Amino acid sequence: MSVRFRLAGTFFEFNSVKADVSDIRRAIIDDIRTGKQTIVVEGERLDDTLIVKIFKDHVIIRTGAGSEEPLWLTFSGFSTLGVPSAGTNKATTVADPFAGLDKFGGKQTSENKWLFSRERLLEYYRELRDEPERLVKVFDSLKPVYVQGANRITGYRVGVEGEADFFKSVGLSEGDIVRSVNSMQMTSRNRAEYFISEFVADRANAFVIEIERAGKAEKFVYQVR
Repeated sequence: MSVRFRLAGTFFEFNSVKADVSDIRRAIIDDIRTGKQTIVVEGERLDDTLIVKIFKDHVIIRTGAGSEEPLWLTFSGFSTLGVPSAGTNKATTVADPFAGLDKFGGKQTSENKWLFSRERLLEYYRELRDEPERLVKVFDSLKPVYVQGANRITGYRVGVEGEADFFKSVGLSEGDIVRSVNSMQMTSRNRAEYFISEFVADRANAFVIEIERAGKAEKFVYQVR
């Protein structure tokens, strides 16, 4: 079993030509040795490790030695309940990773990383959908940032007009600029709506958001389980 790589999540690629979801699944892989996180597709290599096949909840990799191994979804920052620790035959019992969730079903697990309960987060989304004026305020809180002198959007600046507790829960602050989600540049509201639809349809279980904060680029990772 690979002790170098960990699967943080999977999602379907957005087809920018058709402005719709494609059938190409991508995976978010953590390199425990280097601390680097990479979004990959099937056939891509991480050093001498080949990404053979990407499924919703696991990835098949082929090591440099030629053996194929699965990488299963994990809770970053937590060991798997009842699974033997590396190098031992004894099952490791850890605290419930979903303990201590906030009212939106989430909690921060480490710097710039969050874990969310899909069920709880979906309940919150349904509340917003049933009260459209609240959902509108969420979208209105993300204001387009245009290229100077051009009618082209390069991201969305946070200016909270409602649901302030939710923005706090996901770590976004006033003035942050959301530049991309899962490597897709946020150039229109339709792209934000696309990711919401992917979450609702249970076709994505991780989101990597790149933001600009006080002129500095940062990356936030959200795992949904």
